[in-house]
Amino acid sequence: MGNTLPAVTNKSVLVVMLLFFTQVHSHLTCQPLDPYPLNNQIIGSDNFLHGDANNLIGYNNVLQGSYNNIVGNDNLNVGNVNNIFGSGNTLQGNYNNVQGHLNTAVGSGNGIRGSVNGVAGNSNVIDNGFYNTVIGSNNGIRNGAGNTVVGNVNGIINGNFNTVVGTGNNVVNGNLNTVGGNKNTVVGSINQVHGSQNVAVGTANLIAGNSNVAAGKQNVVVGNCNTAIGNRNGVAGVLNTVQGRENLVVGAQNVAVGNNNLVKGTQNAVQGNANTVSGGGNLVLGGNNVAISSNSKPDRQGRK
Repeated sequence: MGNTLPAVTNKSVLVVMLLFFTQVHSHLTCQPLDPYPLNNQIIGSDNFLHGDANNLIGYNNVLQGSYNNIVGNDNLNVGNVNNIFGSGNTLQGNYNNVQGHLNTAVGSGNGIRGSVNGVAGNSNVIDNGFYNTVIGSNNGIRNGAGNTVVGNVNGIINGNFNTVVGTGNNVVNGNLNTVGGNKNTVVGSINQVHGSQNVAVGTANLIAGNSNVAAGKQNVVVGNCNTAIGNRNGVAGVLNTVQGRENLVVGAQNVAVGNNNLVKGTQNAVQGNANTVSGGGNLVLGGNNVAISSNSKPDRQGRK
C-alpha cells in the first residue's frame, strides 16, 4: 500500500502535463500571427513616409513605397525595393540602387554610384561617375564624367565627355568622342564615329559611314567598308584599304601601302612612297611614280 500512492500520483501528473501542452499547441497553431509586426523604421526628423517595411535614416526625406532603404537627407523615393545612400537623390521605379548625391534614376534595376548623374531606363549602371546621362537599357559607364549615352547595351569605360547614340557601342579610354549608330567601338581621344559597325582606335580619327576601321592618328574615313591604318590618312569611297602615313585614297577597291601616295579610281594597288595613281586597274610598286589610266580596263582587242 505504501508504494501504490506515489505511482498513482506520478501518472496523474503526466496526464495533466500532456493535456496542458496539447491545449497550448492547439492555441498556437489555430490562432493567427500578430497582424501588426514591426513595420516602418524611421530615425531622423522631418521625413514623410507612405508604405510598408521601409527603413529610413536621415532628414527631409520623402518616401512612397515598400521595402525601401534610405540613408541620407533630402531624398525623394517613389517605388519599391530601392536603396538610396546619399543626399539630394531622386528615384522613381523599382529595384534601383543609388549611392551618392544629386543623382536621378527613373526606371527599374538601375545602379548609380557617384554624383549628379541621370538615368532613365532599365538595368543601367553608372559606377564612379559624375555628370553622366544615360537613356535606354543595359548601358554602363565606369569611371567617366560628362558622358551622354542614348540607346541600349552601350558602354563607356574611363572616358570623359563622350556622346554615344545607338546600340551596342563601346568607348574605352576615350575623351571627347562622338559615336552614332550600332556596334561601334572607339578607343582613344577626340574621335567621331557616325554609322554602323565602325571601329576607331587611336586619336582624332573621323569615321563617317558603315563598317569602317580607322587605327592610328588623325585618319579620316568616309564611306563604307574602308580600312585606314596609320597616321593622317584620308579615305573616301568603298572597300578601300590604306596602310601608312599621309596617303589619300578616293574611289573603290583600292589598296595603298606606304606614305604620301595619292590614289584616285577603282581597283588600283600601290606599294611605295609618293606615287600618284589615277584611273582603274593600275599596279604600282616603288616610289615617285605617276600612273594615269581610264576608269575601264580594255579587252585584248583594245575595246573598252
